[in-house]
Amino acid sequence: MNTFKQRLPLFTTITLISAFIISFGVGLINYIKLLYYAFELPSYPIEITYVPLILMFFSLFLGEFSFRFYSRIPALHVKNGKLFILIASHIAVDIQFLWFATAPIHAKVIPYL
Repeated sequence: MNTFKQRLPLFTTITLISAFIISFGVGLINYIKLLYYAFELPSYPIEITYVPLILMFFSLFLGEFSFRFYSRIPALHVKNGKLFILIASHIAVDIQFLWFATAPIHAKVIPYL
């Protein structure tokens, strides 16, 4: 039980970093699909899904928890005081928000381009 308590920060680190990578990847793929639809007219209507919204809130919660957890570990700080994980969470949230905010507009506009 003692070794599990010692390895808990490692497991938390691996979980948070994996979640950020997955969230960032999904957001990036969705945005690339949006750019593809802007240049190639799809043969089917684009559906508005709520998956990006769920992923955006998931990224926000991960960013909040990781900031509280990693702000206590000086080894993860950059020279100017920022955190690597905090920067990654902001990138993931920005991409998710960009996709979610523009999806309803593009779903209505792209078929008419």
